[in-house]
Amino acid sequence: MTDLSTLRAAVAGVVLTPGEAGFVDLVAPWLQGAAITPAVAVGAKTPSDVALAVKFATAEGHPVRIQATGHGAHDPITSGVLVVTKGLDHLTIDAQSKSATIGAGVPWGAVITAAAEHGLAPIAGSSGTVGVVGFLLGGGLGPLIRSHGFGSDYVRELEVVTADGALVRASTTQHPELFWALRGGKGGLGVVTEVTIALVDLPTLYGGTLMFDAPYIESALRAWLAYTATADARVSTSAALMRFPDAPFIPDRSSRAASDGMCTEGTSVCHEALLSCCASRWSFLRRARQHPAIAQASPVQPALDARPRWLHPRFGTPRPTFP
Repeated sequence: MTDLSTLRAAVAGVVLTPGEAGFVDLVAPWLQGAAITPAVAVGAKTPSDVALAVKFATAEGHPVRIQATGHGAHDPITSGVLVVTKGLDHLTIDAQSKSATIGAGVPWGAVITAAAEHGLAPIAGSSGTVGVVGFLLGGGLGPLIRSHGFGSDYVRELEVVTADGALVRASTTQHPELFWALRGGKGGLGVVTEVTIALVDLPTLYGGTLMFDAPYIESALRAWLAYTATADARVSTSAALMRFPDAPFIPDRSSRAASDGMCTEGTSVCHEALLSCCASRWSFLRRARQHPAIAQASPVQPALDARPRWLHPRFGTPRPTFP
């Protein structure tokens, strides 16, 4: 790798290589199943840091990869320049215009909390630890999809570093084709350093999780399918089968079929129809209820701590065990 002294002197953040103090913490993703060991890691503190890192990598012929919260770290990174944007953690709520300006390192939980102070809410995902930018670049399919649409529909403007290191703004009036492509086009179109989104009036919502023990999986899924056929148009719902670890509050050898419904009305429209299909003796945990909007990422929230995950398994491979 070329001498890094010029890049280190130019950026406000840090430039680290494997073996240096702070490197492991800087590159560690939330999803810890993949080895992240780039040749160079740039911990950006400003959009200019991102632009300088991209220019450096381009000049030296190295690939550029981006990581914010690290929820999408599925594949190993063993070369090139990794630009870590979690340091771009600024967040501003404009209650008058009902908008939020969000740095690339901000997770949804911070936005939900800040917006709730003004009686507003973003159209977010189902986990408060997931980064805002990555979610929106993927289109933004969240628990309010049926009542409010995709999260990317609420994007007003993006600040982007392009492949040549230029810092531009993309909106309906500036670089409109880039703006169109970024809202669902995922990666490869530039490095988003900031996004401005519209917020909505959403004081409360009704939602949660219904869990059923293993012997009742088929019955619960059939009831859930029947429920979806006539579910209110405002309700978003899904089902999942999960194997839980041993824990005092979970029956032995249990799995779950969960219906995670969200709507904006705190009435029986969301889950009562499903409950009527399922005998109460099936359910060992119910969390479907009315919530303040600040809780919109918690009814289906996964564990908050970073941990390994078993992803993209091949047929016949054993399930690994993690501590």
